[in-house]
Amino acid sequence: RRGDAGLAGKARATAEGAFYAKLAERVSQAGACVDLYVIGEASYLGLEFLAPLVQCGGGHLVLYPGLSTANLPRDLFRTYSRPYAHRGLLRLRCSSGFQVARAYGHLETDPQYENLHHVARCHSESCFAVDFEFTNPSGVTANLDVQPTIQLAFSYTVVVPVPADSAEEGGGGPADPSRPAGAYQVQRRLRLETMRVEMARQAVELYGAVDCEAMMGILGHKMVRAIAEDGVKEACLLLQDWLVILVARYNEHIMRRRSGQLDVVMSKFGSLQAVPRFVYGMLRGRLLDPVLVTADERTYLLHLYSGLCPDALPLLAYPALRAFKSLDDFEPSESTLALHS
Repeated sequence: RRGDAGLAGKARATAEGAFYAKLAERVSQAGACVDLYVIGEASYLGLEFLAPLVQCGGGHLVLYPGLSTANLPRDLFRTYSRPYAHRGLLRLRCSSGFQVARAYGHLETDPQYENLHHVARCHSESCFAVDFEFTNPSGVTANLDVQPTIQLAFSYTVVVPVPADSAEEGGGGPADPSRPAGAYQVQRRLRLETMRVEMARQAVELYGAVDCEAMMGILGHKMVRAIAEDGVKEACLLLQDWLVILVARYNEHIMRRRSGQLDVVMSKFGSLQAVPRFVYGMLRGRLLDPVLVTADERTYLLHLYSGLCPDALPLLAYPALRAFKSLDDFEPSESTLALHS
């Protein structure tokens, strides 16, 4: 009987997943957005089935542990009082020698057009990440005198208020007196950004140019995808292997060591010294906890990690210590606190 009950539960879960998957497709086709605020007093709510409804429309997913800790009015005001961009199209182009491998964040890759991604909704703090890869094993060697170049194009729709003194379109005359006060208009905007980056010709230049926050942000996105595709256990193993390989390559290329006393904290570069702590924080944190974290909480954490900006994501895994001279100071002092205190 227990086996029959288990099979019935799996069948019901499969049916619910198929139902919400179809509903998510309808939401995406309609261009709608779903925000989900959940008070998790029940033992299980099935957020993994509801999450696609939020993700396909660029919505918010918030999980409160209980009613007493729910700051729902404040969170609702913060969500709906900020401006948003809708129906976004994000496209990345690269110069010869490398290409876009993967994109991360609350976006959908277009199945037809290359390097085109759909962003249903975003705001000023939304963040996306991209992995690049070389198109040949030798790297960017076609023309060493030309810097690698990346161009980003983002088109989106916004709703903005109509200026009170706006003139008639194309005429330059006085404003339309029949237009009601507080009117809004829909605008389609396009933003272009072209970036040229320096190319490292030696290993020391490569390690010295590492942006620790950006690298840890990419690593967090990779863990989110690994958990979704391979599970928590495999994601933990991948994270440990990644750190071992990084430390081994650092000692081989910078310290010229392959055995003996290795520099496991990568002390030559300050930007890399925080990486082992961040990996430790992720391995010991809630995201990769295989026992204590419920399925609903893990779904919420996956959604949260996949949308954070690089300067916030490392703090979620490994909080930073800051010292302030007084309660009236808003900027931390230059003196740092010891990591072991």
